[in-house]
Amino acid sequence: MKRKGIIFVLVILITVSAFEITTLANAVSSDTTPCSVDGAQPTGYFISMKAGDGEVFMQDGIHTFKNVPFISNDIAYVPLRETVELCGGIVRYNEADKSVLIAFPPGDRPDAKFSQIWVGNSRVLNNASEENPLDPYLYKGSKVDNYVPIFMNGSIFVPATYFERLGLGKVFYDVQSSVTLISSFDSGDYLAGFKCDTDFSLLDKSIRERFKFIGREEIDSGALIEDTFSDGDVELVIRTGEQRYIKHEGVKEEIHMITLISDKYCTLKGLRVGDSAEMVLRLYGITEKWFTDGYFTDGRIKIWMQDGKVARFSIFSMD
Repeated sequence: MKRKGIIFVLVILITVSAFEITTLANAVSSDTTPCSVDGAQPTGYFISMKAGDGEVFMQDGIHTFKNVPFISNDIAYVPLRETVELCGGIVRYNEADKSVLIAFPPGDRPDAKFSQIWVGNSRVLNNASEENPLDPYLYKGSKVDNYVPIFMNGSIFVPATYFERLGLGKVFYDVQSSVTLISSFDSGDYLAGFKCDTDFSLLDKSIRERFKFIGREEIDSGALIEDTFSDGDVELVIRTGEQRYIKHEGVKEEIHMITLISDKYCTLKGLRVGDSAEMVLRLYGITEKWFTDGYFTDGRIKIWMQDGKVARFSIFSMD
């Protein structure tokens, strides 16, 4: 297809998209009420799928897919149309050349784009001109030639890694747990309306006064002080001291760690205190075997478990 033809198709897709996305949003059911994530947070989407399970977890609740994700030859396949539409995009299939057009309309979205892929072929076009070549690190042990869109029961499935090739998000999947995670945002800095590395002293007075001092730790003979404050639902560790310990120059009271201690708030992926180990797996790809001494940490997050449920959840800045 020539460039002008592709651009023309893109215009058509964008023209019809407003109605179709509205219809889609009304049709998709949500089985849970989103918990509070008021305040600072990134825009984007997060999706968790499990092979053989039609329930799909998103930051706004649980949705149901008609076409169930599956794993074959250690490759995680997801239904293309349902996944793209859940993220606000449009999909069109051309029987003549077995190509698929994928469009994310412009507007408030920073990731507006147009892509084209082919069933049975590894070729990918992004924004009608740039081809995104295969990147071997995305393919865990299987032959690269196997990572192509396929037809299954009348629907198109793509390897989950295609969402990275299309520039639509980061992908994690684990063959043993059968969980696939697709995320277009980095949730590592945000929690309960707060953001790590920002200045607590610049927040609204009513917010600051809500938090009560509960403890202090002095590091390096007092050169760095970490004070912990709590409002009963959230704990904040605030760093003060010599500038060499503070990440950003000019910050007086750096928010170093944010911890959920009640179920009032949830993480951007939807996890809250009291959730089960299964929810930790579905939302973060973390299994119980990774927990040591009752908690798990990967350098950015820390999750405490008690009696098989989340007791505390923390994020903290990288030193």
